[in-house]
Amino acid sequence: MEDAEFLALFKNHAFSGAEVGEHSLRQKLEEIAEKLGTRLGRSPLAAKTVGLQLSRKKDITSWKDALKKDNFSDPTKALLWSYDKLDPHLQRCFLYCSLFPKGHRYDITELVHLWMAEGFIDSCNGNKGVEDIGKDCFSEMVSLSFFQPIDYRCRTTYVMHDLIHDLAQSLSKEHCFRLEDNKVAEIPYTVRHLSVCVESMIQHKQSICKLHQLRTIICIDPVIDDISDVFNQILRNSKLRVLYLSVYNSSKFPESIDELKHLRYLKIIHTWISELPRSLFALYHLQFLKFSHKVESLLDKVCNLSKLWCLERHSCYGDRVDHPYNNALPRIPNIGKLTLLQQLYNFSVQKQKGYELRQLRDMNELGGILNVTNLENVSAKDEALESNLYRKTHLESLHLGWSYMDDIDVEDSLHLEILEGLMPPPQLRELTIKGYRSAKYPGWFLEDSYFENLETFELVNCTALEGLNPKPLNPKPWELLLTSPQECAKTKDITLSSSRS
Repeated sequence: MEDAEFLALFKNHAFSGAEVGEHSLRQKLEEIAEKLGTRLGRSPLAAKTVGLQLSRKKDITSWKDALKKDNFSDPTKALLWSYDKLDPHLQRCFLYCSLFPKGHRYDITELVHLWMAEGFIDSCNGNKGVEDIGKDCFSEMVSLSFFQPIDYRCRTTYVMHDLIHDLAQSLSKEHCFRLEDNKVAEIPYTVRHLSVCVESMIQHKQSICKLHQLRTIICIDPVIDDISDVFNQILRNSKLRVLYLSVYNSSKFPESIDELKHLRYLKIIHTWISELPRSLFALYHLQFLKFSHKVESLLDKVCNLSKLWCLERHSCYGDRVDHPYNNALPRIPNIGKLTLLQQLYNFSVQKQKGYELRQLRDMNELGGILNVTNLENVSAKDEALESNLYRKTHLESLHLGWSYMDDIDVEDSLHLEILEGLMPPPQLRELTIKGYRSAKYPGWFLEDSYFENLETFELVNCTALEGLNPKPLNPKPWELLLTSPQECAKTKDITLSSSRS
């Protein structure tokens, strides 16, 4: 880049964000910026990271401090200066990312879950959840250009520039180590976090067993070893917090998993494992359990894991099975004991013990999407009230459905009572009601608070309703979907209304 172009780029980042209101201060900062710009060696990456770091604190002292550095012409030194300005907890989270190879696509949710399991995130902020705090940490590093967003499979992931990755690797080498076949080296005994990119772990058995401070094992690529042999000889470490296995030579997980008393995170999605051992459900500190779609059933013992925060089933491609109409999780009796669970996606009401609607009563941490089906198995309003849906304030999308195979035009007076009891939290963005057979709307539906945040409202086969309540038709930024043929016939002019489009 030409000098003038480079200086413009640097200033663009350095003066981003809040405007400098005082004219004299702006002039002095401009002078410092011009001096700094000549010392950055025309590296666009250095201009961006140093500039963004300076933009956070636009005062003369901070900028002069940067001016004292004589080695900014080396991009690595400029990046190191920006790293040194990070808060210690951000530095720890950043260095942990060196476990993944160059070019790795970081998923923000996955990364935050790992940080949480490692105890990297401070949860003392009473106004925010731990995951939100972790996402804020990641967003701050993105804003400083430590990560770059890219689109992958219609979702946003993040990559790290090679120079920044080199910096993370050089600063974390005593505690984080990547074991790779083409770069076999002695593992420092101080290593706490290990990632594995080898075909076989057996040949590295002795080296790994000497890592007495090991807290993390992440298999980036699948290994060819028998999982029992790998587990019993290498992974028997009572202090392990994170275990992410990728193996294809076994359909069962070893029963000795219960020896990992401190395990917080277990991910076994890229495996042939189709059955989880009973001993797994003795890991009472486990917070994250992510397993393959090949696991078709879960033992009722899973409800012993009272600290379980995330329970995920992944597709054959490794993606989370999280659409409300997918079978996201196998049926779990007495799931209401998992009161810390953040997402459930589907809950099918049954008359069988352990599957009643009251199981949702204390699961008030649920967020995202919740699809409650088979409401025909609810017998009274009191049972619906007991679900405490209105207390689940983290929910964004709620689907309530009755299932019928015949007599779809028969009105059912019990439906109104049940829907009265299923009063949702007012913060909802999406609400779907399916198979409802009353001609009346519930009382809560008439309150303004239920449409302040609503973006989408959908009625599916609600054949007894004789018209639309006027409340949703007030001008609001949301869309109305009517998918019952009868309703569409009655409301030909407003089958779809969206002020956003």
